[in-house]
Order: sequence, then structure tokens, then C-alpha cells
Amino acid sequence: MDSSGLVCERFVRFLTRSDTWRNEMGIPYDFCSKYGNRLSGSLHVIVRNGYRLPVEFDCSKGNLKGFLKFFKDFNLKGGEMLLFEYYGRYDLNVYIIGSHCSEIEYPHIVHHLQTCHPRIVTLGNGGWRFIWFVDPSSSLVDEIEPPTPFIERCGSTFPRWPEIALKNGKVFCGSYSRETGKISCLRSMCDVLGVADLKPFYMLLFTYNGVGVVSVSVFDENLCEVLYPGSDESVDGLDRASSFQITIQPCHMLSYCYGVDISTQYKDLCNRLDRIDYIKVKYGDIFWRLQVKKRSDRKRTTINGGWVQFRDGLGLSVGDICSFACCSESYSIFTVVLLFHFAVRLNDGEEVMHVGQTSRQRVDLPASYASDTSKFLDDTAASLDGHSKDFVDKVEGMIKEIDEQSAIWKGKVTEMKKQAEHITDQRRTLAGQLLDFKNNI
Repeated sequence: MDSSGLVCERFVRFLTRSDTWRNEMGIPYDFCSKYGNRLSGSLHVIVRNGYRLPVEFDCSKGNLKGFLKFFKDFNLKGGEMLLFEYYGRYDLNVYIIGSHCSEIEYPHIVHHLQTCHPRIVTLGNGGWRFIWFVDPSSSLVDEIEPPTPFIERCGSTFPRWPEIALKNGKVFCGSYSRETGKISCLRSMCDVLGVADLKPFYMLLFTYNGVGVVSVSVFDENLCEVLYPGSDESVDGLDRASSFQITIQPCHMLSYCYGVDISTQYKDLCNRLDRIDYIKVKYGDIFWRLQVKKRSDRKRTTINGGWVQFRDGLGLSVGDICSFACCSESYSIFTVVLLFHFAVRLNDGEEVMHVGQTSRQRVDLPASYASDTSKFLDDTAASLDGHSKDFVDKVEGMIKEIDEQSAIWKGKVTEMKKQAEHITDQRRTLAGQLLDFKNNI
């Protein structure tokens, strides 16, 4: 399953009994309008156990075709829910939520066209999920009771004080009572989101990762995920145990980048991550999920999956600096602050100015110009004027070349028209001769 890349809004589909007899499944309009151009006409819907369902996507109709086999293979009768997840690549992930509102125990099967073996689905490999529906008629309560199948699956490892992580990167502490089997977190969640109660939402999705963190997502009445703006954390003043930086190198810009190394100077932070781990990074209100992997010698940590989508999404270029600031005690959520690199060079090739831009602008002048700022600005302006003149000359040359090619093609079109008229005259002559021949027979 795709598990890294651009984090898109998820959506849920309720299954009725009649739905399980159909081969098509509709996709929400908002999802199609926002991400439909990224999906190809033929793709796969992938389940956690390795099952890959080939489907056809029709963006104009907003539906997927080919689900009848899926319903039969997983013995879905209606009452279940399908949670769809997309990371901006080629395929869709799907999680099956049973009628008991907890993720099901997946059967040990694959699609009949596959030759591989099914995967074993565990709590440690992707977590476990359940859905809780908001009661709009009741007042705000703080406790929720997870479904019995979820407690049976995860209760033994569920922490007394879980870390509750919202999709916008904000984190707070909840509590869990083993005696009552209830989780307390809703009031704190409303405070963090800045809402009086949960009535604006239709349901909540809880995902427990198996190591103390519970991610919570909210969905509207259309069963589409609602994203709230994130907080404006800054990396200023953070130590190396909670943040790291990456300066974009030419190798990071390759079409197939095989990993971006995190410097060993941030080893304190990297040591807190698992051998293969995932971190969620956010810039503004956009999120990406990156796979972080330690090399075989465990001396170097590398960002693998999701880097290309992250890089292209932010429009990074060589020389830019990305600062990742941790905003979660579990080191699973990071805020990104960018320092865009821009260099102005004089005619002798000496780089004389760097401009870094985040929420403010910084200009560092070389020491040689400290006593004569006006000269520096005049030289820089002259350099920019020279570049502007070269650009204008280049564009004018391109326009002239296009005009010349256009004149050539106009001449060819005129010649082709004359040839067409000549052929038409020949046809008329031949038609007349044929008519005379028939009359003489």
C-alpha cells in the first residue's frame, strides 16, 4: 500500500445490501474535483492484506468500476464502511470497517489475478481503526467507548495516557480507563480545534498506532475528511534533539531520488525513530507522509518514500533549506519552515547576495561592501539589467523565428490549395470524358 507522499483528504463510503450487488462505486465530488486529474483511468484499490483490485476510474462520472469481485471476496453483505486513502500517486488504499464500527480481521486472500501470498495484518504494521459517530442531539461528553472488537484487538497495549494527534499537527494528552474501557479526549479536542462542541461533525476516525499515539480525524455529513488549519510553530530556538535541517542538493532533485540523508549531527533525534518509521510533515495547511529508514549500519538515517511528492509540492530547488521542527512527543509530526535560496552574481561570477525568505526576508551583504552599500546596489542593478537585456533579446529572437516558420507554413498551405484545385479540374475533365465514352457505346 502507498503509505508516503501527499496527504489527501480521506473519504468513507457506507455499504448497503444493494451496493454489494453493484460493480460501480461513486466517489465524492469534492475529491474528484481536487484530485481526479492525478488518477489514471486504470488503477488499483489496495487492501492491507496485499489484495489488489484492478478498477477503472471515470472522472467525468466520478465513479470506480470493478468492485463486484471485491465484495464477494471479502464477503461484504452491507452495513460495512470503506475508508479510502490517497497519497497523490497512482492507487487508492482502502480499509474495511465492519458493522461494529471497528476495522475487521482481514481474511488471508489475494485477488485471483495475483500470484503472490497475502500479507499478515498486524497492529504494528499500520495501526488499527474505529469510527465513532457524533450524536447531534446530546451535549458534549468527554468520554467515548471504543467498539468491543477494537478493545479485544488493542486493549492490552493501549496506554493509560495516550498522545492524541489531530490531522492539523496539533497534539494533546488524553486518558484511558481499563476499568471502564473508555477514552477521555473530546473536550480537550474541542478546545484545541477552537469549537464549542462536535455538532459540526458527523463522525470521528480514531487510529491507534500501537505505540501510544492515537490519530483523530473528523468527517462531515458527506463522509469527507475535514482539515483544520495547523498551528504556526517555528524552528527558532529548537535544539538538535527536536529538529533537523536539510539543504537541497542536486542529487535530491533527480526524478528518481533514492533517499535524502539526514546529517549525523541530528543523531539524537534519529535515535528516537524506528528502523523503518513514518513522519507526518506539514507546511501551512498541506501535509505529507514521509518514510524514514535507517541504513543497514544504523549510522545514517534517510528519507525515502514521499520525498519526490514533498519536493515537487513545495517547488524546492538546489540551495533551499528545509527545517523540520518536531511538534509531537512521539516524534511523528513535524512542521516545515523553508529558507528559499536566491543568489545574485556579478559579471566576475562572485556570489554576492543571499536572500532567505520564510515569514520574513533576510539579506546578508558581503563584508567587502559593508562600507559602500550604494556601490553594491548599483552593481547588482547593473547585473540584473544585463540579465534582463539578454532575456529580452532571447525572447525577441524566438518570436522572429516563429514568424519565419509561420510564413513558410503559409506558403506551403497556399501551394497545397493550388494543387487541390488542379486535382479538382482533372477530376472534372475525367468525369466528362467518362460520360462521353458511355454515350458513344
